[in-house]
Amino acid sequence: MLRSAAALAAALCLGATAAKRQAPLEASCPRYCTTQFAPACGSDGQTYSSRCLLNTARCQRDASLVVVREGRC
Repeated sequence: MLRSAAALAAALCLGATAAKRQAPLEASCPRYCTTQFAPACGSDGQTYSSRCLLNTARCQRDASLVVVREGRC
């Protein structure tokens, strides 16, 4: 019985830790961007359709990504 309780407590702690790690990322990343085309050149050399899409890429993949200039790369 003691082993089952310890295993349950460990599983709950791991689940809570995983949920805490994922929640801030999902909450802070833009979920929707308009379809208005206003290209922005990223520091990765890629042209993004808008600053919003560049910001989403920064949030999800590369925190160092910045706008180099407005317009296509």
